[in-house]
Amino acid sequence: ENNTRYDIEIQIVKKNLRKRSRYYHSQMDMETLASGHDYEELPNNYVIFICDFDPFGLKKYCYTFENCCLEDCELKLEDGCTSIFLSTRGENPEEISKEMELFLKFVRED
Repeated sequence: ENNTRYDIEIQIVKKNLRKRSRYYHSQMDMETLASGHDYEELPNNYVIFICDFDPFGLKKYCYTFENCCLEDCELKLEDGCTSIFLSTRGENPEEISKEMELFLKFVRED
């Protein structure tokens, strides 16, 4: 949709997810922008990990990351990169849709 790219990965092992997210973003960029083209042509891209564990230990179903300024987190870089970590082990259903909760419970391995 709107030339947006998605990379969706199912994870069962917590291993280097932060750096893997960065790598997948860079791979999508390399695949979509030919040498000599304008950077404005880069589409927005999303890396989505569906994890059967809590990747950050805060008991959330969803962790969404975008680049922001450390001195003022209201200032966004707006580079078009978003990393989303979905956890089947969340405990905050009030922060996600019922459909997302049901999906993550479906995916969960017990």
